[in-house]
Amino acid sequence: MSPISSFLSITVQFRKAAKKWRETYRQLFQSSIRGKKELSDKVQLKHQMQICSAQSFLAMLGSRKNEIYPSSVEGLQACHEVQLPS
Repeated sequence: MSPISSFLSITVQFRKAAKKWRETYRQLFQSSIRGKKELSDKVQLKHQMQICSAQSFLAMLGSRKNEIYPSSVEGLQACHEVQLPS
């Protein structure tokens, strides 16, 4: 094999390997972004549920004292509209 054909063969192999590496890296990066978004959605839902339970506790306290806190009533209505992701 001549030095030029050997060099071209190595270059082609290197380009194929680089293309494969880029594709693998891109897939890992995309799955990482997707994973972060799913985690962010779960954290956001958890915080929303914590707020809902706090607002329902305030509403319960208000009902015991025959008082109604408008913000807690609005919060309870919003809590009932919260839907869990499937």
